[in-house]
Amino acid sequence: MDAGMALEGTVSDYATKDNVIRVKSVFPETDFEDVFSLRKSVYTYEGFLNAVGKFSAFCGEHKLKKTNGDAWTDDDACRRELATLFAHINQETGGGKWNTGL
Repeated sequence: MDAGMALEGTVSDYATKDNVIRVKSVFPETDFEDVFSLRKSVYTYEGFLNAVGKFSAFCGEHKLKKTNGDAWTDDDACRRELATLFAHINQETGGGKWNTGL
């Protein structure tokens, strides 16, 4: 990722950003509801998309190459970025064990 800086101010037009449109196509709201079923109600899909819109490089650029030398598609690269983000969130929060009684 070349530009990990957030955009300044609010991003009222986040839904029109290319990276947000890509995230919506590879990670629809139904998947969000399933993956984050134990979240607090303040964390919404729209809030997630708004945050994605603040970081234009997130799911907005890729330079990854597959091991055979072929380039990843933008959607493939975005899925990998989302998986990395969610794995990090899971690691840092304990995977939600406090909600399940484990």
